[in-house]
Amino acid sequence: MNEITLKAYAKINLSLDVLGKLPNGYHEVKMVMQQIDLYDLVTVACEELPEGSDMVIRGGTSRGDLPMDETNIAYKAAMLMRETYRPDKNYDIVITLQKRIPMAAGLAGGSADGAAVMRALAKLWNLNVPAEELAALSGRVGSDVPFCLMGQEGQYCALATGTGTELAPVTPLDAWIVVSKPPVNVPTKDVYGNLKLDGLTHPDVDQMVRGLNTYNLPMVLDSMGNVLETATLPLYPVVELTKQAMKDLDLANAVLMSGSGPTVFGVFMNKKKAQSTYLWMKQMHKETFMVRTLV
Repeated sequence: MNEITLKAYAKINLSLDVLGKLPNGYHEVKMVMQQIDLYDLVTVACEELPEGSDMVIRGGTSRGDLPMDETNIAYKAAMLMRETYRPDKNYDIVITLQKRIPMAAGLAGGSADGAAVMRALAKLWNLNVPAEELAALSGRVGSDVPFCLMGQEGQYCALATGTGTELAPVTPLDAWIVVSKPPVNVPTKDVYGNLKLDGLTHPDVDQMVRGLNTYNLPMVLDSMGNVLETATLPLYPVVELTKQAMKDLDLANAVLMSGSGPTVFGVFMNKKKAQSTYLWMKQMHKETFMVRTLV
């Protein structure tokens, strides 16, 4: 049985805006996503089965509360790859997820795992599929998966538009990041369901892109914002407490919620300030990490 292990990196949202609701019920977004050096290890093993055998996808995770079945994005990714590229063959596919990225956290951990499974199977099957083709296919698994696949190709920062699957590369931010997840899970659909689009103050995402591409740090920091905070923070006060606690330390260059939450992250140009913040926030929340952005 051939196998491959890949790192599946988490993402943060440097800026996240919601422009409106589309006819299909999804929301139109405009955001800048950046991958960070916080990752799951995804191992995919694959063996072709004799003709007439049944397809098998199985696996395990380091988290007992994460089912490894058709509800898991990694499982869905494997099924989609087989249906698309090997419909006439059956395989025994074993997926092992060594989880480090917090779950239901706004960090795209599940999407990152799904992207790693797709990239791993493409390599194991020697598909030589163009990155753009695989990215387009991956949007059927989840809206964050195409961006996570970009990371597998070494492009760690992007402007995402539409439903989040239309991507344009952006120069990545080079910084220390402290991420801290309160002990709550935030369903994304609840956040969007409580989002009031009227009267929102929208972050300037275009300015964020200009700032990153011209290495203008003040412009980048001035452009940070996440409109989903207006829905998540009232629903989950612990998220607001976490954000305020990090801000009150007065060490971060910026503090923001990632995605629909509940994870809060701080951006630091100074390593010692990042370390001090990490040590403090670690006492508050177990799932706290100090990492670098990927550049």
